[in-house]
Amino acid sequence: MSAAVGTESAASTGPVRFAVVWLREVRRWCVIADDEPLTDISGNPLNWIRFSDAYDAKQEREQAARAGASSDGSSADRRLPAVGPWIVDTRTDHVAIVAGVPLGRLYLRRPGGGVEWEAMPVQVRPATEHEQLSAKVAEANLRSRAGGLE
Repeated sequence: MSAAVGTESAASTGPVRFAVVWLREVRRWCVIADDEPLTDISGNPLNWIRFSDAYDAKQEREQAARAGASSDGSSADRRLPAVGPWIVDTRTDHVAIVAGVPLGRLYLRRPGGGVEWEAMPVQVRPATEHEQLSAKVAEANLRSRAGGLE
């Protein structure tokens, strides 16, 4: 049942065992830690269609455990943001708004609209006030230039 397994030690609770497993009933990949699935804020298991996405989540949880960030559960047990807040996709440094949160994935879009893209919860962070303001100014400038061409 387990496709990829790794063992890392957490701060004071002993080794944490991470694994990527196939959930037959929902036909999706899931990451488990100490035989419990990682869950979103509602308690629903996080799961992915692609194995590589689940494996990436497992690797990031292991790195957080290795760094000791999981001792209080804050980093290794990151909760999904609600729809609407401003975040930064750390892979591209783009400021975005959370447009949807299905099946443990975040659907992001630029503040002025456009095509949505996907990110995993561990690949984003909250946007600072400065980043939000910069994104708003950039969007206003884009709208004014587009309006001037019509």
